[in-house]
Amino acid sequence: MKTYLGIDVGTTGVKACIFDVRGNLKSQSFVPSKLYYPEPGQVEQKPAEMLCETVKAVKEVTAGLREGTVAAMALDGQMAGLMAIDENWNPVTHYDSWLDTRCSEQVAEMNRQRRTVIEQAGSAPGFFFGPKLLWWKDAAPETYKKCAKFIEPSAFIAGKFAGLKADAAFMDYTYIHFTNLADNHNRAWSTELCSYFDVPEDKLPNIISPTRLIGTLTESYAEATGLEPGIPIAAGCGDTAAGLLGAGLVVPGESVDTAGTASVLTFCSTEFRPDVEKAALLSCRSVVDGLWYSLAYINGGGLCIEWFADQFGAASEQKASVFEKINRQAAAIPVGSEGLIFCPHYAGRNFPYEPNLKGSWTGLDWKHGKAHLYRSILEGIAFEYRHYLKNFNRLYPDLAAKRIKAIGGGSKSPLFCGIKADCLNIPYAILPEREFGTLGSALIAAAAIGDIQDLPATVLDINAEFDTLFPDPLRAEKYDACFRDYEHTIDGLITIFNQRNSA
Repeated sequence: MKTYLGIDVGTTGVKACIFDVRGNLKSQSFVPSKLYYPEPGQVEQKPAEMLCETVKAVKEVTAGLREGTVAAMALDGQMAGLMAIDENWNPVTHYDSWLDTRCSEQVAEMNRQRRTVIEQAGSAPGFFFGPKLLWWKDAAPETYKKCAKFIEPSAFIAGKFAGLKADAAFMDYTYIHFTNLADNHNRAWSTELCSYFDVPEDKLPNIISPTRLIGTLTESYAEATGLEPGIPIAAGCGDTAAGLLGAGLVVPGESVDTAGTASVLTFCSTEFRPDVEKAALLSCRSVVDGLWYSLAYINGGGLCIEWFADQFGAASEQKASVFEKINRQAAAIPVGSEGLIFCPHYAGRNFPYEPNLKGSWTGLDWKHGKAHLYRSILEGIAFEYRHYLKNFNRLYPDLAAKRIKAIGGGSKSPLFCGIKADCLNIPYAILPEREFGTLGSALIAAAAIGDIQDLPATVLDINAEFDTLFPDPLRAEKYDACFRDYEHTIDGLITIFNQRNSA
């Protein structure tokens, strides 16, 4: 039986999984990665270490394979950061993580062309590929001169596996909204933006399809990983795009809630409509050509819940039991947490960009206890999701959001999913637990060699079974009023925190 290897080059580690064409998991492995923090605001990884971690993960996953042969492979990886290679595909720089904020001056520089950047690339300037590239040009000009191409780590590893040179450097089109340098609609680099910011296009990789074959596995890396030489390697995609494909987000009007470390809400459509007015949503390409994603996230939304458990759970209790108890108690609290409002932006708001806004509770009263605090956190995340939905409806008034698929750790909480279903007044489909990212990459690999002809139909079939939570009309009506209070509160907090920051 043929199988397909999907590799996720993540922030905390490398995950490798082998699937068959029906999405059945055959083997999996995980190797942790190391992050470096040389100075405040700086977050780096070493490309050579990331390559070694990937080799180790693949070797472990192939050792666990009991049946079948790997017919093709693809990698997905963390997005928004960058690294650079020389002509021989050797790293010239560290990987400048998406968590790294040292390019704040360059973000401000790109924001001088904010409207054009959003119109063309699909996202407002942030701590992304473009500003990071400008940082290297400004702060390390001698290193910059040695950079033949700026690429992402998953492409770096795939290129190493295939023995590529710099002239074959690539970036698949699911990444390019994060570059702030692309003409996203036309799947090309923006001559206008590259010229304005003095970025030579010859330092940028070729923009290609995720299912494009970039080469085959060399004998040396076959020996190192335990695979057969000559295995086709597809370009792959960004980790978010891989996860959304694996979850079956291929129907316009449907959405996926990735309830993980970050709280990510993504809507599917058939048109590129960048949010020039509010910059509340990113406009991204799906793996499936012709489909688009409107996406926003709370940076560390899920971490707010983890923080609560760490701060308020008994030291002797296991975290699982803490959550079980507090979910039971919070379920008994009325809609709106009896006037308590939580702002979930510990790390600042990204969509729209309000970096000075911070996490807070407002409306605390003597009647409020731990269960109120906890429920208000869940509701705060749900209110932000409703804020994203409101902006999606503004951009796509002709496309009603009709169902949200829930994945990630937070999808295991019926209370959390129920609150979001009621607040958004949209049914929540709870997908079975699955390795969605590596599954998406494995299916890309299968499609790249022609073993899957209809990728959307395949992922819908794989995700055909799920439980659905329907919104309660009475609770949904109550949340309408609560959301209005939340919006007014956030507007006031933005003013307060901006004034504090400028004092």
